[in-house]
Amino acid sequence: MMNKKGWLRILEAFIGIILITGFLLFVIAKQTTKVDVGEEIGKLQEVILNQIANNESLREAVLDGDPEPHLIRNFVESRTPNGFESEINICRVDNVCGPENYHKEMYVREVIISTKIEVGTGVNPKKLKIFIWRVE
Repeated sequence: MMNKKGWLRILEAFIGIILITGFLLFVIAKQTTKVDVGEEIGKLQEVILNQIANNESLREAVLDGDPEPHLIRNFVESRTPNGFESEINICRVDNVCGPENYHKEMYVREVIISTKIEVGTGVNPKKLKIFIWRVE
């Protein structure tokens, strides 16, 4: 008689472990993996900045202080994902240039654009900053 009670307790413990394990697997499976928006926007900003730095006409527009402000702005805005807005700022390297308006969650990347050094010409590098934020 005592043997049967021991087996029943083992069976109860085993069923309890299986129930708890099943519940934990169910809860873990329900959790969705969140994509870090900041990482994705940061990668996008790096790509945009590299494209600008490697495109001769965009590079010249940055160095000239963007005489056609729509050129770089349109380039950045066309690559800004839906649900986000962007702003660019071109300033001197030693300047801390911020956006016109600050937003709650703002992603910022910058690059320094310079010309090739030629004899007799000065080097006047510029800093290009891209600000991207979620539309509220």
